[in-house]
Amino acid sequence: MGLGQLSRVIILETLHDNMAAAAQALADKIYVKEGKVEHSLTMRPGTTVQQLKDALASKIQLDAAYFNIINKGKTLDDGTATLSSVKVRYGAKLVMIKTEEFHTDKPQLLLVSPIQRCTAGRT
Repeated sequence: MGLGQLSRVIILETLHDNMAAAAQALADKIYVKEGKVEHSLTMRPGTTVQQLKDALASKIQLDAAYFNIINKGKTLDDGTATLSSVKVRYGAKLVMIKTEEFHTDKPQLLLVSPIQRCTAGRT
């Protein structure tokens, strides 16, 4: 094998590895719709529902106690369940619904900073 041919093989292997990594990153994306806004999160199969909620809470700067996640019409309320056990597939489009507690506390939440909002629902 000549030097030019070896270079092509190395380039092709590198390209293959980069494409595999990109495909894996896309496969790990989950989308959560909040009204008209859609958030993308990168999650692994063993991620728990609570970890998903915490990641979204951090992204939207709102305590996880103030919203629920819906998948195919079902509320994901078991925080210890993994995404794979509740059949959340990668590329899934979930829906975020704010809780009644959020609507009750909303006037006070509007007066506090985003960091305070992230911890306001915790006891």
